[in-house]
Amino acid sequence: MNNNNGSLSALRQGLQETEDLVLARKFAPVLRLDRSEPWRPTAIGYTVSDRVSKSASSKFEITPRVGRVIEYAIFWDYDIQHLYDLEHVWVHLDMQDQVVAVEASQHGKRIEMLVNGDLPLENGRVTLWAEPGKHAHFASRDAMKEREAHTRYECSLGAGLYGVHMGNPFSHEFGEITPYEHRLARLQAQRLSLEPSFGETIRWDCAEGDLASWPTVQTWIPQRVKYLIADLRVNLPHLKAIFLDCGDTLIDEGTEIKKEGSDVAHGAE
Repeated sequence: MNNNNGSLSALRQGLQETEDLVLARKFAPVLRLDRSEPWRPTAIGYTVSDRVSKSASSKFEITPRVGRVIEYAIFWDYDIQHLYDLEHVWVHLDMQDQVVAVEASQHGKRIEMLVNGDLPLENGRVTLWAEPGKHAHFASRDAMKEREAHTRYECSLGAGLYGVHMGNPFSHEFGEITPYEHRLARLQAQRLSLEPSFGETIRWDCAEGDLASWPTVQTWIPQRVKYLIADLRVNLPHLKAIFLDCGDTLIDEGTEIKKEGSDVAHGAE
């Protein structure tokens, strides 16, 4: 399902332009990313529904307001505190395919996205603010800054706190995750710790990302996570272990070569 670098791009290139894909691309949200943000969404899974149903990719129930709703499951390789992040946006359309409501995920909650009572639209596009490092959605900068103290802590001293995120439906497919893999994930996040600016932003259009049906992304996510973990083992600079020697543990004391006139050993088998 994935190419050699774990990306969804190769699969996406072969996707047929279905009606749902065209619709999902047309209404895909635009994200405002902090200039300090080290990551970009890796894949976006979509589901189009015109009836009340259990969300295909989250814990929530989907209830179209008038016509139908497009659920966007936005996968990031990392949250600043752990490897694996899946966020959601729900765009509700009326019978004429006009946006009538927007909901989005925010730290485990589903929040109505409004700015002074209005939909968060810019030039006709749903536009949301992504919290630096954490990727929770907010309808405005002011709403996002209400968490500024928490965000700054999570992006600095709290970076990498949880290693590989295991509290998700895919974790049983990741393979064995040992303290070593958790440590590597923590190191990676800590090395990318950031200082949020809450200022000028980068515009990131989900319509131009790796957009595919949710079943496709659902199958791909475990493979992506396994790729990321394998890549950390090989390419993340780290000390795998530190050995402290005492007596005949790591060296044969009988083979020591000592500095002349000293008890300081500078060689041994």
